[in-house]
Amino acid sequence: MLIRIKNLRLRAIVGVNDWEQAGPQDICVDIELDVDGQAAAASDDLADAVDYADLCEKITAAAGLWRFALLEKLATEILNLALADGRVRAATVEVAKPAAIAQADAVSVKVSSERA
Repeated sequence: MLIRIKNLRLRAIVGVNDWEQAGPQDICVDIELDVDGQAAAASDDLADAVDYADLCEKITAAAGLWRFALLEKLATEILNLALADGRVRAATVEVAKPAAIAQADAVSVKVSSERA
């Protein structure tokens, strides 16, 4: 079963320039979680499901505390939070920074991982 979180909007300090490190910028995150959802589908109980609302809250709160130079690091840390729930078999995270380049809508980094 796939859970997709599209365009999670958050603010984070990320960038190599002094002006980028001066304060948080808008970041958009797409997350795809491959989960075993059979128990949740059978029980209709949140306790048996991956709580995607809770995950979004954790990511948003953590991003407000982090300070990175690279989108690669931000994407990897979000991926680690997504994989913290043992029911997540694999995850893909794409982090987009709309203000990265004036001539582009956004620049993004995509990372993926799966459990061994």
